[in-house]
Amino acid sequence: MDANMKKRNELLAKTVIKGLESRNMSGYYAQDKEAALKQALELIPNGSTIAMGGCMSAHEIGLVKALQDGDYNYIDRAKLEPREGLMAAYDADFFLSSANAVTDDGVLVNIDGNSNRVSCIA
Repeated sequence: MDANMKKRNELLAKTVIKGLESRNMSGYYAQDKEAALKQALELIPNGSTIAMGGCMSAHEIGLVKALQDGDYNYIDRAKLEPREGLMAAYDADFFLSSANAVTDDGVLVNIDGNSNRVSCIA
């Protein structure tokens, strides 16, 4: 990625983070996947129970592997019956999920076929 694109992403992230904060949410900017992984692990205490909706970014940065290999109780929905996985997600300390969109003023946009992901976010 060239320097202009990096600068654009950083400025856009600052705007989005400000929008999130105006809605009582926190946002973080990570310049690369290594920084994103480090930031995520700093936010999740050891011993936590973590569930996840569809979130390819968590796989791409190595977060899922780090949670599976670390001192965490990672709930792997693929190893559970559908209802069991859904109910376990409600009891988790952390629920990781992507958003379909985030506006620059901090509005999260999600569309969910079964409402399992959106209800866990809420």
